[in-house]
Amino acid sequence: MKIIIILLLLTATIVVNGSGVSVQCDGEDGFCTASCRNRKIEVDSNDAVLCSCEESEQYETIVNFSKNILEELADIKQQYEDFNSQILNLLTLLLPKPTSCSEVKQRWPNSSSGFYNITNSTGYVEKVYCHMTELCGSDGPWTRVAHLNISNPNEECPEGFRKYSDRGITFCGRPVSSQGGCQSVKFQTFETSYSQVCGRVHGYGYHSPDGVFRFNSNNENNINAPYIDGVSLTYGYPRKHLWSFFAAHAGPTRSCPCSSLSSLPSPSIVGEDYYCESNNIPSDDDLWDGKDCWTQEEDCCKNPNLPWFSKTLPEPTSDYIELRVCCDQGSSNEDAPVSYYEIYVK
Repeated sequence: MKIIIILLLLTATIVVNGSGVSVQCDGEDGFCTASCRNRKIEVDSNDAVLCSCEESEQYETIVNFSKNILEELADIKQQYEDFNSQILNLLTLLLPKPTSCSEVKQRWPNSSSGFYNITNSTGYVEKVYCHMTELCGSDGPWTRVAHLNISNPNEECPEGFRKYSDRGITFCGRPVSSQGGCQSVKFQTFETSYSQVCGRVHGYGYHSPDGVFRFNSNNENNINAPYIDGVSLTYGYPRKHLWSFFAAHAGPTRSCPCSSLSSLPSPSIVGEDYYCESNNIPSDDDLWDGKDCWTQEEDCCKNPNLPWFSKTLPEPTSDYIELRVCCDQGSSNEDAPVSYYEIYVK
């Protein structure tokens, strides 16, 4: 097709001899100023310059024919693009819906981060947020399984959590209770098989949380009990530890294992997979963001990944992830409510 077009254009530049119409045009200094094919310069008996132009009728026919061909080719090209778009839309409808963020990325490598319709094994379609680029030092896609931003007036606390405010900041914490305990919310992973977890949690120390200090020593390494004052992340059942967020007393603290003042170890079920921070002055300081740390807890805020945590699991799983807000005393004495979280798996 390209060769035909080139030949037509070349042909259009050749003047074919034939009967033509001679048109006299003005001349100056021996040059014709008219723009036409087959220019002819003559000098009359008075030495005046005469310019004539002969346009071949065949030439005009060929030019018009070439223009018509080009217009038709443009129409064909547009029809092809429209047809191709319709075929792609039809294939999208006929092909099975993607079952994971990874499958979305495989089908459409240039997909951007956003919500996609993901179909589970029962055929149920759910909108899932897929983060297609790097998180926690690892390339996407990541599947977001949990998100909360309670500062958004359109969002509500998870079921069972108490929504309340302090110093103009809104949180989601434990229900009113005279005893210690945990309030839980579970996040399904959309049947995604994952071995990496990445996320962040922002919270607040209400009144006097005690970090790793336990009034009941039986709770220290019991993952099903309030083993910390703070937020516990686990996966599956029986619960397996992911990450812990300790909420400590405001001011120089001995209840953060990473504090230079502390002699308390991290619970064995936690190990080094934790963040610990106390509320600084003013007391509306967010916890676990690595900012506004006391001198004695500087070591707790040196992790370059803060506020993000990441963990690689010993083996792949598709278990749900559970977030619990825990304290070992009544809610009027202490709480560790959350204000923001986002959790991803891969």
